[in-house]
Amino acid sequence: FEPLGMADTVAQRGDAPLVPGIACGHVPLAAGGWARGLNVSEERLGDGAVISTAADMLRWARHLRESALLAELTDTPAAYGLGLMRETHRGLRLVGHGGGVMGANSHLFLAPDHDIEVIALCNGPAPARALALTAIEDTLRESALDAPLPPPSSTPYRDLLGHYRVAETGMVFELAAQDGQLV
Repeated sequence: FEPLGMADTVAQRGDAPLVPGIACGHVPLAAGGWARGLNVSEERLGDGAVISTAADMLRWARHLRESALLAELTDTPAAYGLGLMRETHRGLRLVGHGGGVMGANSHLFLAPDHDIEVIALCNGPAPARALALTAIEDTLRESALDAPLPPPSSTPYRDLLGHYRVAETGMVFELAAQDGQLV
């Protein structure tokens, strides 16, 4: 991290050491409220042990965008390389990577054709990937994007419509039919 000036980024194997200024993950409790999300494994290093800030992750994203690695990845048919995944969203070429541990998740996206870098860091169950995609969509004019796909028809899912509760978190969600579409 040092060569890129990422002074607020560490690879920390566990949650036991208290590090000033570092946010911890949060998980919702079934009875309401929140608890600290724990990284219970001391065996992690790159996968879940990197703790950073949005500013440092933007330094990393900028480094990727300016490196030959990104050009190499975007010009090959491979959808995955060196921890980066290629995909298309609403006609945009994207390269990114996301991850999470109990109580925290993140996603980094680069839109190389538009010189856009987006980082979403969440210390809770918020959908970092969806937040990052929304930020890209909000940054570009609608004319630069393909039309969003419509929701699927609700007909094949008729038997699944209703309210669901996740026992571990107490989170409630609903699958419903609205104008013949699954929402």
